[in-house]
Amino acid sequence: MSALSISSIVLATSTALFGAASASAAGASAQVIDRPLINTATLDLGGSFAGGNPTSGAWLDWRVVGGSVRPVLTGNFKVPAGLCGKVRMVYYNPAHVLLAARQTPVYCGASTNVVRIDAYSNPAARHVHINLDRRNADGTFTTLGTSIQSM
Repeated sequence: MSALSISSIVLATSTALFGAASASAAGASAQVIDRPLINTATLDLGGSFAGGNPTSGAWLDWRVVGGSVRPVLTGNFKVPAGLCGKVRMVYYNPAHVLLAARQTPVYCGASTNVVRIDAYSNPAARHVHINLDRRNADGTFTTLGTSIQSM
């Protein structure tokens, strides 16, 4: 066998081994990132703001570890003076069956708040509704804006 043939065999074997190791590691965990942006007349969710409006989306990381899906929402939630609101994330399976809902605390007054929702994990989670809810005078909430994201 020539030296060129041996080098080709070693290269092919190394590539196959490296590829198998990479595929195995990728199967252990994966991550997809969406950039939801919600811009309403009052409540807003985004990554950065200019002129009072979001100019980029928040971050929705679809973390998959060991077969369980954990959507993690991180962003900035803007509330104007005189209002109160919250960010609510509702989780669904592929058939759009409700799995759970999680939310931030209620924020009031002229403020931009860093928010994070990450307290839910489920192997069936594939779809979320991110809602911006305004608190009404009677204490109930009205959804003013929604971003629907799917894995």
